[in-house]
Amino acid sequence: MPELMAWADVAISGGGATCWELAFMGLPSLVITLADNQHSIAQRLQSVGLAINLGWFERLSPSETRQAIQRLVESAKIREEMTKQGRQCVDGKGAFRVAGALTQALESVCGSFT
Repeated sequence: MPELMAWADVAISGGGATCWELAFMGLPSLVITLADNQHSIAQRLQSVGLAINLGWFERLSPSETRQAIQRLVESAKIREEMTKQGRQCVDGKGAFRVAGALTQALESVCGSFT
């Protein structure tokens, strides 16, 4: 996927984990909500300028989708801002931070592992 993301100018994605990969790659994105757990993520991504939230897939019309794609493709300013925001918000080191926090929590309960 990273090769495809590096090649692309924009992406259309569901509101799951791929959104974070797109943000890390600096790829401007349109997000479609496909499941209940994606709704708040898609809203938040839009509110911080990481993506454009197209809403629930069941309610999305072809003309709305086309207009959103056209708006994103035609606006270098929007794409540049999304790229900048994505690279600022997602550094690709989240798994290391989670592992560190888990290790620290376990050590506080069980003592040092070394």
